[in-house]
Amino acid sequence: MVPSFLQETLAGEKRPKNSKARTISWLCAPYFCLEKYSTLSGLKGSSHPMRTLLQARFALVQKERDMKQAVCYLQNIPPEHCFHIAQVWFLILDDSLVVSCARLPMTSLQGEFISVLPKVGVKSSLSSPNILVSTKSSLLWSLPLEECQSWFAFVAHFRDYWPLQVEVKYNEKPVIASQWPKVLALSKKTAVRLVVDFR
Repeated sequence: MVPSFLQETLAGEKRPKNSKARTISWLCAPYFCLEKYSTLSGLKGSSHPMRTLLQARFALVQKERDMKQAVCYLQNIPPEHCFHIAQVWFLILDDSLVVSCARLPMTSLQGEFISVLPKVGVKSSLSSPNILVSTKSSLLWSLPLEECQSWFAFVAHFRDYWPLQVEVKYNEKPVIASQWPKVLALSKKTAVRLVVDFR
């Protein structure tokens, strides 16, 4: 199994004339992990099970052959454990959003080839309330409530789309500047999801 990388330019997206085209990238990086041997039977058809080292190359390899991996003969290796090839997947929008999926926490995957650099001066907003904002297509923002205390501060998050106008809806009803204090009050009590469109 080898790493895979695909990249596409987002087409048909409304954006300012002066802005560069946005890209979406997909990266798959395999890694080795020592796991208990398990069969593929009983799994959903949509699942993506890990394969052993030999199964990655030869699909019909039996358990007896996999249990002859060199690692199986080392001391302190739990019974019926062998090397598997797991994968970490990354979906990357431009250079600003990364969505990852892996069996292990990212800290376990970091090393010589994968590193995560903290963004300087950015506080974690997971503990504070957020306003979720999405487009009808595929964009999603999670805006910290403290950065949206006024209508102007909220719409300023979409300045990259200028000169297009931002149309905001909540429960399919338009939201205007005079209604923002009500949306803000509701956001402090419960999760609020807004939909934006650029015209």
